[in-house]
Amino acid sequence: MHADAWFHAGNTIIEDYDEISEVLRSASFRTAMDAPESAAFHEGVIANIDGPSHFRRRRIESRLFTDDALAYLRDHALTPIISQALAAADRSADGVVRTELRHFMIAMMHRLAAMITGIDGVHTEADVERFNDLIDTIQLGNIVEFARSDHEELIARALAAQEAFRAEFFWPSHQRRAALVRRHQAGELDARDLPRDLITLLLLNPDPDWDEDLLLREVAVYLDASTRTTARTAIHIVDHLARWTANRQEDRAQLHDALFLRRAASESLRLHPVLPALSRRATAACTLRSGRQIAAGERVLLLFSRANSDPARFGADAAQFDPYRQDRLEDGLLPWGISFGGGVHTCIGRRMVTGGDWFARGAVPADANQTGTLVPILLALYEAGIEPDPDGVAVRQDVTYFDEYSSYPVRFTRL
Repeated sequence: MHADAWFHAGNTIIEDYDEISEVLRSASFRTAMDAPESAAFHEGVIANIDGPSHFRRRRIESRLFTDDALAYLRDHALTPIISQALAAADRSADGVVRTELRHFMIAMMHRLAAMITGIDGVHTEADVERFNDLIDTIQLGNIVEFARSDHEELIARALAAQEAFRAEFFWPSHQRRAALVRRHQAGELDARDLPRDLITLLLLNPDPDWDEDLLLREVAVYLDASTRTTARTAIHIVDHLARWTANRQEDRAQLHDALFLRRAASESLRLHPVLPALSRRATAACTLRSGRQIAAGERVLLLFSRANSDPARFGADAAQFDPYRQDRLEDGLLPWGISFGGGVHTCIGRRMVTGGDWFARGAVPADANQTGTLVPILLALYEAGIEPDPDGVAVRQDVTYFDEYSSYPVRFTRL
C-alpha cells in the first residue's frame, strides 16, 4: 500500500486543534493500526492497545519515567554518554571539530535507549554502528505507513533486521535478565540489585495474553521512539536557534541558559511534532463539540502539524519559531501543543524528553527542575560551541512523511 493512499483514502482528515484534542481524549475512539503488514513490528505494543490491557502496561512501564528514575538516568547514563560522544568527535584537517548531527545524535541516543530498554553489548564504536544499522532498519517497519514508497521492500528489510537484532542483541540481553529475575524470585537477589530497564520490568510483570515476540516488539518500538524524538528535535532546535540568534545577538548568551533552551525545545516540538499524524477509529457514532459527526467504525486521521500551527490557539505568527511564545499562551495550553498526543495515550516518555512541567502555574520545584534529556544535551552542545557548518549542506529527507533532516553538518568552535 502506498502512503499517499493511506493519507487520503478511507480517512476523515482532521486538522483543527480542538477537534484533535477532543478525539484524543474521547472514550468513543480507539487506536487504529492502518498498515496490516506492519503488525510484525508493533502489534500489541503499548501505543496500539486500549482499555484495561493498556492501563496495566502503562502502570508498569511508567516506573521507567519517575523523577527518581529520570535523575538516575541523567546522572549515570546521559551525562557520561554526552561527554564520551563529544570527546570522540573527529577533528578535520583545518583543526575544527565537525560532525553530521543526525548520525551523532542517533548514535548517542541509541546508547541511552539501550540502557533504558535493557539491551547489552552497545559499547564499542563497532557495537554502536551495528546497533544503529539494525534499529534504523527495523524502524522502517514501525513507521511503514508513513513511507512515501511502496512497502514491500521496506518490510522485507525490516524483518531481516528484526531477526538479526533478536539474535545479536535482544535474546542474549533477555536471557541475562531472565536469570536475574529467577534469582530474585527464588529469594537470592534483592529487588534493588535488579537492572532498572524495560525488559526486567516486563519479565517481573508478565501477561498471559502476550505472544512470545511481544517483548521484542515493545523493546524495538521503545528503542526507536526514545531515540528519534530527541535526535530529530535537537537538530531542529540547533537550526532554529542559529537563525533566531543571527538577528538577535542579545539572545546568544541565552544558549547557555536551561530555561531558554527548554522554551526553544518546546517551540521546536510544536512546529515539528513527534508524529506527522495519528489515526483513530470511532467505536460508536458521535458528534464532536464543533458539530462534526463521526459514524461508528469511521477512521479519522489527525494531522498534528497543522493543528499545532493554528493561529487561533498559538497566535497570528503560529507558523514561526519564537521561544518566548509560551508567555503569550492561554493557561492550560501546552507549549508543544499536541505533539505528544493526548488523553490516556499521551506519550509515556514525554517527560524524559521535555522534563517537568516548569511552565505550569503552581509547578512544584521537584517537577520544574526535572530537565529531561533534551536540555542537558543542548547545554553540552552549546558549551562546545555547536553551530551549523558553513561549509556543509543540510539535507531534508524525503523517504517518509516525518519532518526531519537526513543530514545536518555542524561544527564545534570550542571543542
